[in-house]
Amino acid sequence: MTMDLYWKNSLHEDLVCDLTFSEDLSWGPAEIQNFLSVSVDDPLISLDNFNFVYEAVSPRIMRLTLSPKGYTFIYNVTFNFKTKTLTNGQYDFAANMYRFSDLNYDVSASMNWFLIKAPSLSDTEKKIMDSVSGIS
Repeated sequence: MTMDLYWKNSLHEDLVCDLTFSEDLSWGPAEIQNFLSVSVDDPLISLDNFNFVYEAVSPRIMRLTLSPKGYTFIYNVTFNFKTKTLTNGQYDFAANMYRFSDLNYDVSASMNWFLIKAPSLSDTEKKIMDSVSGIS
């Protein structure tokens, strides 16, 4: 298994974590959520302020997309992604019933994030801004 972190677009609004496996899985969002955890190094940043979207992109690629809810100011915060710890031989299995390698557990990667995302404007606010910008 490999873990890849990258930005969904050039604005860095969404942080993506792909887990690519060597065998097909029959996983859905719940299994991915149980296998992968996220933490941050800044106590002022709450993960409750982010949307987590878990999806099976293909039978071998599981994805987590992390995006802030609403207005956000993130300054040089490290986001840490880690697969679960193997405990008491409780292995996960591929679709063909091959058990996961020990190397698939406790895999981690980190990414620093800097983002300023302004709140969305309502239609009324947009009209006001349009009328003010037309004055000059």
